Amino acid sequence: MKEPRLAIGGLLLPESAAWTFSERDGAIVGRPRGAPGSLQILYVPQETMPQPVTHEFCMTVMRLVLNVASPATHREMKESVCGPYGAATFVRPTRRGPGEDELIRAWYCDRPPGMIYGLYVCPKSLAHGPAYEQASAACARIMSGVLFDRVAWGAADDDALTQVLLDNFDRVENEAEPR
Repeated sequence: MKEPRLAIGGLLLPESAAWTFSERDGAIVGRPRGAPGSLQILYVPQETMPQPVTHEFCMTVMRLVLNVASPATHREMKESVCGPYGAATFVRPTRRGPGEDELIRAWYCDRPPGMIYGLYVCPKSLAHGPAYEQASAACARIMSGVLFDRVAWGAADDDALTQVLLDNFDRVENEAEPR
């Protein structure tokens, strides 16, 4: 069964009624209803990355974007037919000046057109409890289902490859998951 997807910013995201998405400064920004934080989704074109793409390269990109020097915690690293995908957690001082730290849960996945990464940023003091846990789990689900929007990148609306990807993505990804 084909999951409904939201076309935004050159990507296709799994739709979620609990989230509002918009484009801002070249990124997709999602805000959960009734939960703290926000999800920022960006991508890096494949031709700008060293090949083969590695987990360490993906982590370096996220550290640079986040401007953090500290090592990541809670790392998850997996491989798919497209390349590496994974997640990690970072802590950094808030960008609004001294005070509270931000907790950032980050996801990345390499797809043929490039690397997609998502950054869920939340004040550390609010990064607990059911609302945060549900929002973080939703981010993981959203990020596991993000695809490049081939139509937005110039493919025909009825492009056969796009239809195969959309019709089979969830099944193929779920079969690849370790049990």
